[in-house]
Amino acid sequence: MKTKVLFIQLLILVSICAACKKIEFRNDIRGIWKYFYASGGISGRPFDAHFTILQIKSNNHYFIYSNDTLMASGDYDIFKSNPYQSYAEPFQIRFNKDFVQVYKFYFPFDEKLYVEFFSDGTFVLDEGCCDRFQLGFIKP
Repeated sequence: MKTKVLFIQLLILVSICAACKKIEFRNDIRGIWKYFYASGGISGRPFDAHFTILQIKSNNHYFIYSNDTLMASGDYDIFKSNPYQSYAEPFQIRFNKDFVQVYKFYFPFDEKLYVEFFSDGTFVLDEGCCDRFQLGFIKP
């Protein structure tokens, strides 16, 4: 009887694990990206970016540079997007800040941003709500 109960528990555990889906996302978000535009914003005018490079590493760390100066760094989290959203990409990213060099440095830290890739090797971080700001990046 004890063996039967153990077998049933093991079967349930295996079923649960098989039902869980790993978040699939594009690995090509990792690498060095050059900032090239911003759009949107509450006033209709995007903020002035004080950075030139976003580096996203495979160990869940990112670095933001202005030319060769490190402006901010931290870790990032990947989230599966809401399946009812109209965005083509199935994930969002949130940048958690550990270090910020400049007091008035702005970057959408601690917000879930939609990631949208384009065929020309660019991608956009989209706020997805409200003021609809976007940040565009391209491979250097």
